[in-house]
Amino acid sequence: MSYYEQACSRIYQKEELRKVLSQKLAGVPLKDRENQIQEVEGIESDKTPEPNTTREIDSDNTSNNEKQIAQKTTVISRQVPAEIIASEKKTAKKSVNSWIGSQFQVRYLKGHADVITCIVVDHNILVTGSRDTTLKLWDAADGNLTISMGGHTGPVTSLAMIPVDDPRYVLDSDQEDTVGRGRKVISGSTDCSLRIWALDTGLMLTRIYTYSPVQCISYHDGVVATGSECAVNYSKNSAVLCDEDAGKVELWDLDKKESICSVISFNEELLTSILFCEGNYLAASSVTGLIKVWDTNNRTLTIKASSDEASLWTNGKMVSYEYVSSCRINSMVNKGSKLYWGDENRNIKVFNYHNAKIYKLTNNLGQICMTDCLTSINSLLISSSYDLDSGLSCLNVRKMENDEYLCSIDEGATERIMAISSTFYKNKLLRICTGGSYELRIWDQLDTKKDIKESSWIVEGFRHSLGMQVGDLSSASCFYYNDFNSVIDTESESDSDVEDTNSDSEELIEEAPESICQEVERKAFKVLNRLTFR
Repeated sequence: MSYYEQACSRIYQKEELRKVLSQKLAGVPLKDRENQIQEVEGIESDKTPEPNTTREIDSDNTSNNEKQIAQKTTVISRQVPAEIIASEKKTAKKSVNSWIGSQFQVRYLKGHADVITCIVVDHNILVTGSRDTTLKLWDAADGNLTISMGGHTGPVTSLAMIPVDDPRYVLDSDQEDTVGRGRKVISGSTDCSLRIWALDTGLMLTRIYTYSPVQCISYHDGVVATGSECAVNYSKNSAVLCDEDAGKVELWDLDKKESICSVISFNEELLTSILFCEGNYLAASSVTGLIKVWDTNNRTLTIKASSDEASLWTNGKMVSYEYVSSCRINSMVNKGSKLYWGDENRNIKVFNYHNAKIYKLTNNLGQICMTDCLTSINSLLISSSYDLDSGLSCLNVRKMENDEYLCSIDEGATERIMAISSTFYKNKLLRICTGGSYELRIWDQLDTKKDIKESSWIVEGFRHSLGMQVGDLSSASCFYYNDFNSVIDTESESDSDVEDTNSDSEELIEEAPESICQEVERKAFKVLNRLTFR
């Protein structure tokens, strides 16, 4: 029997035992639960009765045979501390986490010829951009590809959909019953241009030449902020020393189609994301782990805060006067004055640019992992978690008000997620759209487990080994991991520690068999979980 089959067998037995225990313990008082568990598991109770028994044995008036019979029938009620009982009652009064056990239907779609680099979604309107230089409009309700838009001569790096409540840029369209009717989307590309598209027709409306490759964009109130790559000449005494690539932040007026202002924000550092925040603030991140925030009042860029001047905090205590990191920042979202970002490590970082404090939130429990994408919708923070050991990704959900961890959404077969966006549909059900290497996935939260619709293919491992076809459906479940409530603060904040990991290769090889068994068992559990809903 293979490792995989053994792991499946062990977990199936554990799941069956857990179901039996759940039925047996229904309505059983806390003080009697241990005896009930022993009865189900076949564990004999201690032969030596404890002082607090429900039946006392009189050694003077009872024969030895009667003593043996009495000892076998004696029920031992163990003393339960009052603190535990009070804690249980207090926990029962708390609101139940409705996310645990929730189900998502996952649709697998394909239309791009290269990696999907950016996604924006609003209800049923879904737009994707790719390294293949095209944009595509999808109907998120049924997964149909509606329009393919071409015009860029370089990879599409970022997208921004103009909101419905922005009347300045909502078109009066004659196209009835069309996905994206009257809506516009802005795209940025490495071909040094911004383009505005009408989604109902797929036509390009405006093109703005930016003179430098656009890496990221953000839109707010008629202004587009771009993060681009530009060459800077560093000179001394009028003598040019070298040409270096630097990160430039620039504001563009869509009415006049011209630049408002710009600043070379990151010397010798390229930008990875840019974001308009609440209160007329603009934030940008770099490949070296640095974040800067500007005040954009009066359409100018005035520096407000920088992450390298912030202090690092853990559990309400300051652990360092200065936060230093050289890890590439992959994605960034904000809530109020807090910036959440994901990088090449397991934890999400949170930067409050008003009080210059940084703290961390656990986003992965593996040894080698990273956070590639973040998205937010209302008060929810949704982050991708990629495990390099398994090559799989899952989604974690938190509340942004108090950073409370809610659940992890895991399909068990999702490869690396490179782009993400979220919205609500129907009765405030969550819809998450993710993009990776050539593939697009739509995760729709379901009302009940009965709504799950699956294709006929059989799950026996990972999607790429099954040859999953376009249009196939699968399901994803919501799990809860207690370890996400505590921060695993052993991650390195620089790439230099990779050498230390390689130096311990002999120890890693010795421990490989046990780690492989644990990983196989974890993957088998995901497969079994999916099979239970067929």
